[in-house]
Amino acid sequence: MRICILSNACSLHTVRWAQAYAEQEHEVHVLSTRHKDIPGVAVHAVHIGPLNSPSPLWRFLSYAALFLRARKRLRTMSPNIVLANYATTHGVIAAWSSAHPWILSVWGTDLMWNDSGIPPWFVRMLNRYALRRADLVCATSSFLLEAACRISATNTLPVKHTPFGVDCEAFRPGRAGANHPDEFRIGFVKALHRKYGPDIMVQSMPSILRKVPNAKLILAGK
Repeated sequence: MRICILSNACSLHTVRWAQAYAEQEHEVHVLSTRHKDIPGVAVHAVHIGPLNSPSPLWRFLSYAALFLRARKRLRTMSPNIVLANYATTHGVIAAWSSAHPWILSVWGTDLMWNDSGIPPWFVRMLNRYALRRADLVCATSSFLLEAACRISATNTLPVKHTPFGVDCEAFRPGRAGANHPDEFRIGFVKALHRKYGPDIMVQSMPSILRKVPNAKLILAGK
């Protein structure tokens, strides 16, 4: 199968997914405004200005260039399926390209916005455009799927819950916490931004401790 991934090639998620498909002997292409060498994967970077520039201006112009060129690139590439990551950018580009079938994966910050959780009107408009044109919308949590359905303003949005996988050789029942049998450990591994809810986890600890006195919360993040 020929798979095209519309995504940030420098993202660890993109790299891992692309490599996983390549290892299953699929022909994998990544169409991106950024460039990173990914073994076994063809990365096509469309950019304006210096490659992988941190400048917001060059990044915006690169997305505009990808928006304008994606339809022709995908027509030439002729993939069996297009996977677009992040609704506001690559989702809009995939929707505009008219490629089918294509799957939209929402990542969180595309649908939720800062502390209020409400994106500006133009972001909601872009997201709604992408969501309504996707053949399938995937998210790693039911919370995000509910947000996608709400933003799309339709009851017929095709959705699929795709939770993150777990390495069962490293993590399995009966093994976690084996070095600390007297504690019930709760782990929070995420960037410590308010939008991810570390404050909610901390505030819930008194309630948890009343029911589980040996509970301990460990937060790990930048």
